[in-house]
Amino acid sequence: VITYLIALVLLIWLAPRAYVRLSQWLLSVAMLLAGGGIVWMSLLASGQPYGETYYAGLILVMCVQAVFAPLRWWLSAANSLTLVAVYNATLPESTLPLAALLGNNFFLAGAALMLAAGSYAEERNARLRFAHEDTIERQKQDIEVQKQRADALLHQILPDPIADRLMDGNQTIADGYSDVTVLFADLSGFTEYSSSVSPRGLVRILNRVFSAFDDAAEELGVEKIKTIGDAYMAACGLPNEV
Repeated sequence: VITYLIALVLLIWLAPRAYVRLSQWLLSVAMLLAGGGIVWMSLLASGQPYGETYYAGLILVMCVQAVFAPLRWWLSAANSLTLVAVYNATLPESTLPLAALLGNNFFLAGAALMLAAGSYAEERNARLRFAHEDTIERQKQDIEVQKQRADALLHQILPDPIADRLMDGNQTIADGYSDVTVLFADLSGFTEYSSSVSPRGLVRILNRVFSAFDDAAEELGVEKIKTIGDAYMAACGLPNEV
């Protein structure tokens, strides 16, 4: 037993990942060894005063493995049943009276059943809590993604200062500007030209022209309003005066 405990401590210290992977089985063996030692002590003390009370150590082992270890409920229940079976296997060598043996078995079996039921309920509740928390976390992530999409769409529709004010909770935006310049630009002869080129070529030309407009507007602090066909609309002096 001492060799096993030393090996277990060294494994926890030197290889914690391996211990985590094997912890259920290693702790199960430790509990069985502890319970086996108590059964042996009970057998030795069966003829001594209060010798019938040594079985209570098995209940302590059951509590430790179900509450403090903690083992999975089914492994804890299997260990408890094994310890009860080992205890009963030694009864032919015991000098305890029949009433004490029956009473000991009653308390051992009752403790095993109650601890197994409690461990199962706790494990089930833990799984439900984990699933609930995982659902809440995924919902939070979905809400955050949807909010980012909504914010990006709002920034595409409105100027950034106005979009920021709306996101900050400002519901009424009505500002006055003393000096504003609005630009309406239209490509001369666009209708005739559009009939002489392919749709792909026409879109390519408009993209090149309006990209140049966008670069100039950004450099000069002009706010682009929108484009409609070959028309380009922009404003200077709002919402930020320049």
